[in-house]
Parts: sequence; C-alpha cells; structure tokens
Amino acid sequence: AVFRLLCAFSTAFFAAFSTAFSTAFSTALSTVELTAFPVATPIRVLFLGGGSTSHDPLAMRNTMQPVLEKAGMSVAYRTDEKILNADSLARFDVLFIYNAKKGSKTDNTSDLTMAQEIALYAWVEAGHSVIAVHCASSSYLENPRYAELIGASYTEHGPDLQSISISRPDHAAMIGVSPPTGWDEGRIHKLLRQDLLILATANAEKTPWTWVHPQGKGWLYYTSSGHDERVWGDVDFQDMLVQAVKWGYAAGTASAGLAANPFEAEGRVPFRPALIPANPSADALGRAIPPEGPSPWRFIVTPR
Repeated sequence: AVFRLLCAFSTAFFAAFSTAFSTAFSTALSTVELTAFPVATPIRVLFLGGGSTSHDPLAMRNTMQPVLEKAGMSVAYRTDEKILNADSLARFDVLFIYNAKKGSKTDNTSDLTMAQEIALYAWVEAGHSVIAVHCASSSYLENPRYAELIGASYTEHGPDLQSISISRPDHAAMIGVSPPTGWDEGRIHKLLRQDLLILATANAEKTPWTWVHPQGKGWLYYTSSGHDERVWGDVDFQDMLVQAVKWGYAAGTASAGLAANPFEAEGRVPFRPALIPANPSADALGRAIPPEGPSPWRFIVTPR
C-alpha cells in the first residue's frame, strides 16, 4: 500500500512539474523568438536624380526602383538638391546618386550650395553611405568637395568597356557579384584619393572602375558601370547595385557607433588624404600610392 502511494505521488509530482516546465519553457521560447528575430525594416534609399543628357536618370529609376524594392528597400526619387539638408537626410539610410547635372558653368544646372555640401558631409560622416553610379562622377563640377567625396574627378570616356575584372572578390560589397558582361561607356578619372580600395578594374589597362572609401564613420561606393538601358537591364548589374546598397547600409550602421572608421582604427589612414593622378600604382590592399614630391593637384585636403 505504501509502495502504491509513493508511485501515485511520484506520478502526480512529475506530471505537475512537467506541465509547469513546459509552460515556462514555451513562454521563454516565444519571448526569445520575438526578441531575437525582430521584423526587418526596409532600407530607406534616397535616389538623387535629375538632369538629362545622354544619361537618363528618370528611366534609370524606373528600371532600378522595382529591383531595389523587391530586395526589401524603399525608394524615394528626388531631383531637387534642397533635399540635402539635415532634417530630410535623417529620414534615409543610403543615398543613391545617378544624375546628369554637371553644374552652372557647363550645362546650366544646379550647383550644390555650401549648406548642402555641409549637410551631405555631416550625414555621411555620421555613419551613412553613398552609392554613386556612372555619371555621378561627372556631376556638380563646380563643387570640388563633391569630387572629393566621390573619390575621383571624371576626365573623359576613354575606350568602351570590354571587360571588368573583380580585384577584391572577398570584399563584402562584392560577395556573390558577377560583373556585367555587356557593352558600357568607358570612364576615366583623375585625382583619385589615396584611400580608395579598388574593387574592380576595366579592360586590359586595369582602369579603376569600382571602388569604396571611408568618409568619417560612413562610406562611399562608386562604380563606372551604368550608362544606359543596355546596362540597367543586365541582371548582373542589378544584383551588383543591390549588393552595394545592402553593404553600404550595413557598413554605415556598423561603424556609426565607432570612434573612427575601420581604416583609421587599423592605423592605415591617419588623415584625409590628398587626391592623386589616375591609374596610379597600388599597394597590396588596392590603395593607390601617391606620387613623390609636392602634389601638383589643387584638390588638397588638410589633415584631421
């Protein structure tokens, strides 16, 4: 009788314990699931377009906006540089530039005001990224600080694109990227920044084609690809830009809480560098090596 009583007690005890443990575990698990896997919010992209030459920003937007939205991004298209102010920029995570505005002295389009330059730099250096595409490097020619941000100054078309070689396939912006293989307009730049990391080159001449560089706690990504619809419709081109925007968002978010950008944290770029000539030699990291002697260039950036 005592044995049966003990068995009954044990069965009741373990049943109650099991029920309580199961309830507690389920509650804890649901809490972990809710906190560990938050609902993702779209990457907020500001597409700065406008102008019309052989480049058509509106048509480019019409091609790329559905691609970016399918990848989980929201896109706002604007053509007025007035949006480059602190309050407006605060609503976005990434700035995407593809426009055809060379400036007041070239095609009678808008220059950036000093206030707009300051707001743009402050936004980037606080930990945001700019994705600049093709004609973005020949925009705002009356604004040297804009050229500094892009990382180089456009010179001429040069030979048409024959091939693209990815020089840093291990870089996060290039993971899973296949270079576009179709025709594109050539682009040659001068006054390349010293801290550029060259991700891809063009043709046998190894012309710098795609690069990134840090700017404060933020980043700049530029690619020469993207002249017209013959390129925009290329799935490899589309995937490349989607990856660039994702990388730009992640890189800016990751470094926003740091005291310095990752390059500076490694002691590799202790100052904001002077700009240097096109097609320079480069070190093992793909960074351009400046010429010896005093710089002949007018875009000189003072040390921090």
